[in-house]
Amino acid sequence: MKTVSLLPVLMIAVFLIGCENPELVTCQEEKGILQGQLEQANAAISAKDSKIEALKAENIEIQKKTMEINMTIMEKQAEKDKQLKQKLIERAKQIKNLKEKVASLEKQIAEHKCPVAEAVVGTGEAAEETN
Repeated sequence: MKTVSLLPVLMIAVFLIGCENPELVTCQEEKGILQGQLEQANAAISAKDSKIEALKAENIEIQKKTMEINMTIMEKQAEKDKQLKQKLIERAKQIKNLKEKVASLEKQIAEHKCPVAEAVVGTGEAAEETN
């Protein structure tokens, strides 16, 4: 009976004193070190994730501004193109009108033989004959 009563006492004594296995102590120390490193790594990852999100937001803003600038440039270029086409049409009309006037004047000259034109032509012929 004395052996039976000693067993619980020994178990309580071992429990209170503890079993100090050197490998167990080393593993617990390594575990503590690794947990500290893991926490540092997680903190660094969180900081980098925050920076990445900020850079993404900045990138989106830059892309929006770039698109706005491109649209503005395209709108201005379209307006310039429109103005140039209008000027081209106006100039084409002017050229057509001038060609019509030239044709009309040539027709009038051919039909009426303007005396001034004959004098000029005659003077030109007289000058050629004297040479």
